[in-house]
Amino acid sequence: MKLLLVVDAQSPHAIHWIEYLANAGHEVHLASTYPVDPTTLPVKTYECFPVDFSAKVRSGEKAANMGTAKSKKSYFFSKLRGSFLWKALATLRNRLAPAMIKRRAHGLAAHIQKVNPDIVHAMRIPFEGLVAHAAVKIAKKPFVISTWGNDFTLFASRDPSIKSLTLDLLRDVNGLHSDCNKDVRIAHSWGLADHIPTTVAPGNGGINAAVFHISPDPESLRKKHNLPIGVPLIINPRGLKEYVRNDTFFASIPMVLKKFPDAFFIALSMEGKAKAEEWVEKYDISKSVRLLPSVSHSAMAEYFQASDLIISSSDHDGTPNSLLEGMACGCFPCAGDIESSHEWVTHSENGFIHDQNSPEALANDMIRAIEDEALRQSAREKNKTIIEERCTIPASVAKIEHLYQQVLETYK
Repeated sequence: MKLLLVVDAQSPHAIHWIEYLANAGHEVHLASTYPVDPTTLPVKTYECFPVDFSAKVRSGEKAANMGTAKSKKSYFFSKLRGSFLWKALATLRNRLAPAMIKRRAHGLAAHIQKVNPDIVHAMRIPFEGLVAHAAVKIAKKPFVISTWGNDFTLFASRDPSIKSLTLDLLRDVNGLHSDCNKDVRIAHSWGLADHIPTTVAPGNGGINAAVFHISPDPESLRKKHNLPIGVPLIINPRGLKEYVRNDTFFASIPMVLKKFPDAFFIALSMEGKAKAEEWVEKYDISKSVRLLPSVSHSAMAEYFQASDLIISSSDHDGTPNSLLEGMACGCFPCAGDIESSHEWVTHSENGFIHDQNSPEALANDMIRAIEDEALRQSAREKNKTIIEERCTIPASVAKIEHLYQQVLETYK
């Protein structure tokens, strides 16, 4: 099948899908909203259609976190996220979205007509999906959209311009892939017709079992990464995102330390971040917390394998890939009480669900999990089965391929 993927190709999740679909024998063409080196990807053609300044911010932020920022400009962009300026620019971007989409749509439509794919697949709604939607109206091709957690409940719900564009897209799209059942339900309530094919599969294309698995020797990994041995180790992999409740996470730590003074906490993608440092200072927990930079997938797996608990507390989410990866590595999940969390975690069986507004609730769940080793072991086995049954790469690719076939059979 000839596919044109409209993605932010700097995203690891998009890269996974490109590789998985190419490995499955499909001819993949790429339209990226951020410039990348196409020679590193298994694609037949490549065009760049920049649509969103925040892609540049994310790239600069990642480069700074990884120690590879090459200019003051990259460093500046890396510091924007979460600032007043960031929020003001995001609001302006959303207000200008209709004009931006119109400006880019004709170029993308020409590219679609040149490639002549069987299917155009955009991987998230803002802004790849919105531009692709405008382009396929011109190019007249079957159109599939993926949603990654916050497309409806955060981006569209908080901005009338984006919601209006999203509603239009849902009325026209020919197939929907979401990373959670919640998004499929919302899509139908927002106008997606009942006859439109849908599927649910992890947003990253599935869990790579060669990387994310339970380690037979977590102690050696703690030694490798200079982490304390023989103490409860809790990991927060979510980074500083506006919808992730890191305020709840940091506020809960002193309560856990009161019960388990030797407990240790690690937080990924927070090294050098002023807000995270402010929380550490506010709660006087510097001896028990390590703020880490963004790390490679292999290093992230090792941190998961070394940890006992994983914290994923948020107000908006689909299925966090990091939560699935942590569960695959044997971490006991403590997840916020949102609809998508319940699709993976049954409270007191294979993890805990807490009120993300309550540091006390999160602390109590962490304390209980630390105390109940039998529950953690039972959850580890249950989660291993869940990941193997629902999150393998072949199963995820097969779901997308089936969706494509359904779209082609029903497209008019």
